[in-house]
Amino acid sequence: MQIPDERDAEILASYGRTRWLVTLHDRQLSLSLGDPFPVPDILPAAIVTACNPASRLLPEHENLVANERLRRVLQAAGASVVPALARGTGADADLWDEPGYLVSGIALAEAVSVAASFGQNAIVWVDRRATPVLIATRTGFCGASLGDRLLTLRLPI
Repeated sequence: MQIPDERDAEILASYGRTRWLVTLHDRQLSLSLGDPFPVPDILPAAIVTACNPASRLLPEHENLVANERLRRVLQAAGASVVPALARGTGADADLWDEPGYLVSGIALAEAVSVAASFGQNAIVWVDRRATPVLIATRTGFCGASLGDRLLTLRLPI
């Protein structure tokens, strides 16, 4: 993997500080990279969005339409789909709150392929060991190839 350019490095650092909010089994969960996943019975799982492809800010309506299309694609693939929200950090964090989905019943390769088809940089993947990691879904993002592991441990805020 190559050294990421400055913009990619900033985006990667932002992902490392992101919290993903999900409601499962009537529990509100706040997930982050590197923290153990608290509901191992649904693993493996991915967190995927269709919002703001390649970290280009889009109008809310376009994001909602794309995310609905993503939900239909995932469900057609037989996956279980639960709404999730990526909550950013920093001065412009509210611009980057992105709805998406916690997806179980899907293989890593399929999750990567679906996210790539929606122009996403990366997904969160949680394997059976229950540690969320960031996986590249856009070739060249941070110098990575499709499916490369980008980030495991949460970065300090």
